[in-house]
Amino acid sequence: LSIQAAVDAAESGDTISVQNGTYDEQVVINKDISLFGNNATITAPENRTQFNIAESDEGWEPVVFAYGGSSQDSNVSGAETVEVDIQGFVVDGADFEPKDRSVGILLRNVDGEVADNTVAGLDANAETFGISVHGDSDLDVVGNHVSEFERGGIGVLGNANNFDDPASDVSVRDNTVVDPGTTGWAPNGIQFGYGGTGEIVDNTVSGINYSEGETAPGGVVVISTSDVEVRGNNISDNDGGIQVLGGEFFDDPVTTANVTIRNNTLSNNS
Repeated sequence: LSIQAAVDAAESGDTISVQNGTYDEQVVINKDISLFGNNATITAPENRTQFNIAESDEGWEPVVFAYGGSSQDSNVSGAETVEVDIQGFVVDGADFEPKDRSVGILLRNVDGEVADNTVAGLDANAETFGISVHGDSDLDVVGNHVSEFERGGIGVLGNANNFDDPASDVSVRDNTVVDPGTTGWAPNGIQFGYGGTGEIVDNTVSGINYSEGETAPGGVVVISTSDVEVRGNNISDNDGGIQVLGGEFFDDPVTTANVTIRNNTLSNNS
C-alpha cells in the first residue's frame, strides 16, 4: 500500500488514516487534506525528487512535502495556499545525502497543523532540516520531537528572496529539539527568519553544538524578521542560548525588530 496513492485518490477535505507499518516513499501533498498516522513510519526512498520553491535558492529533497501553488518540472510557485494537517508519524530521513538540502517535513504556503510527529535520520553530512516552513503559511507546529539533523531542527523561514511578501505566521509550541548528531554545519534548534513571524513557546531545546569553526549555533535564533515572541522555553546545553541578530549580520536588507523574550529558562549554554 502507498500513502501517495491514497493522497492522489483523495478529494479535497478528506482525512487519510495511515495504519501501522513502514512506508518507503516520498509523500507530496497539493490539496486540502488531513493525514494521520497510527504507528506509521515514512522513510525516505533512495530515489527522491528534488523540488525548488520560489522562496529559496536551494533545491530541497523532502520526505514529506505539502505545498500550495503549482509545480512545473518540480519548480513550485504561486500564491495559492492549501490546508493540511500532518499528525502522528515517524519521519525517517534514512541518512541519505541530498544534492543540496533535505528535510523531513517541508511546508510551503500551508495552513493547518503539524503535530506529534517524530522526525530524525537526517544526519547526512549535508544541509539537512527536521521541519521547514516557507512562504505564506499559517501553521501550528506542536508536540513534535526532532533530532539527527545537521542545519536546522524547526525553521520558519518565510521568503529569503522577498522578505516582505509573503510572510509566514507560525506557532511553534511544545516541541522537543535535541541532539543534531555529528555535523559539518552549525545547526540551529528553532529558527525564525526572512519574514517568518509568530511565536516560539514552551519548547525544549538542548544539545545544539558545533565543534568546528567560529560560528556558534543557537538553541533559538531570530534573524532578519519582526514580530516574534520567545516565551517559556527550556533551553540548555547548547553553544548559544537565544540569539537575536539583525539582518546586516548576513548582509540581508532587513532590520530585526519587535522581538519579545520572556520567562525562558536557560542553563549551561556556552
